[in-house]
Amino acid sequence: MSEITLEQQLLLYCTKSAINPEFQPEVTNFLAKEPEINWENFLKLAQDHRVIPLVGRSLQNISPSVVPQAISQQLAGYVSNQTRQSLLLTRELVNILQLLEKEQVLAIPFKGACLAAFAYGKIANRTFSDLDILLHRADIPKAIEILLNNRYRDRYQLTPAEIAERWERHHEWDLIKDNGLVALDLHWGFTERPIYFPLNLDDLQPRLEPFNLVGKQVLSFSATDTLLILCVNGSKECWHKLLRICDIAALISSHSEIDWEQLLKTATQLGSRRMVFLGLILAQELMGTVLPELVLKAIEKDKKGKLLAIEIENRLFLGIDQSLGQVDTSRYYLKMRERWRDRLWYIYHLVKYSGGLTPSQRDRDLISLPPGLSFFYYFLRPLRVLPKYGRSIIKKRSQN
Repeated sequence: MSEITLEQQLLLYCTKSAINPEFQPEVTNFLAKEPEINWENFLKLAQDHRVIPLVGRSLQNISPSVVPQAISQQLAGYVSNQTRQSLLLTRELVNILQLLEKEQVLAIPFKGACLAAFAYGKIANRTFSDLDILLHRADIPKAIEILLNNRYRDRYQLTPAEIAERWERHHEWDLIKDNGLVALDLHWGFTERPIYFPLNLDDLQPRLEPFNLVGKQVLSFSATDTLLILCVNGSKECWHKLLRICDIAALISSHSEIDWEQLLKTATQLGSRRMVFLGLILAQELMGTVLPELVLKAIEKDKKGKLLAIEIENRLFLGIDQSLGQVDTSRYYLKMRERWRDRLWYIYHLVKYSGGLTPSQRDRDLISLPPGLSFFYYFLRPLRVLPKYGRSIIKKRSQN
């Protein structure tokens, strides 16, 4: 990892020790050297990376003479507010699950409250601000109708064309409660169409397990499937939040039953092996997560994946103002896939959704076709524009 500030170093120590108390001496020893911590910047950093509850747990036993009282009080206030919000969202999640269950709609909560309880042991130990539920795609319209009749509304006002695009390109439908306090995402997948990852509830249903969520028995993903999904979700988001890495470390730390061999097998079948490796490498390097020999040997063979993980570590604390632009993001998405067919799938859909597959006058000027054969322009267009998109990405890569 490139050189980081004292505040960033302390944040890594705090999150690591909150997940695994064995690392608490790192926090104590670091602060014993009396570094000149800018505590306001430290709290802002913790907020930006959504790890306030973890920081609060780590610093709660530190001497008041080390952490300024005003900072301790401010941190306690943040944690208290987050806990209240978490309880509100969790109660609402249970209500929604009961509502859908009554109408015989299979609904599986993930991320948010479920992940907080499943990986961290308590819903108050993880920051979350909305609700995510996975359903069968065919059940989404019915679920939307049920929720619209129970004080929810569409979060966005979409035109018919935008609705059609959402069903074709996206993987979730956004709702919000009429009081504006609860955002709810109904998922039928985990990634947008350009990022090929075909896992859905049909695949996961045979492996669902019962889980107690604040006294309510719900169905949840297995620890192995949860780890796969977390790694893909973090990769999809370019690992721009430390929370995503903490989630993986916390899950591995709390669930020894993870089937590592099955994880690698499923990831390989889905073309997401490198995305899984990225999550595991980051958890190992930044959170001290111990990985089994089977996984370490597999990671060692993916040299490009290891280099990409270093890139991610180096930009973790760059901040929103220096986040990846469109070309760099596309380049990253291509590098996080180990299979050429998944890279070509991404490029094809990148061009398609930017309007790049609609035949232009230039295509018609290039080859003159009679009206009866005009549909061939839709085959010509990708052949002409894909090299241009490829050259743009390659050129940007050579400049770096």
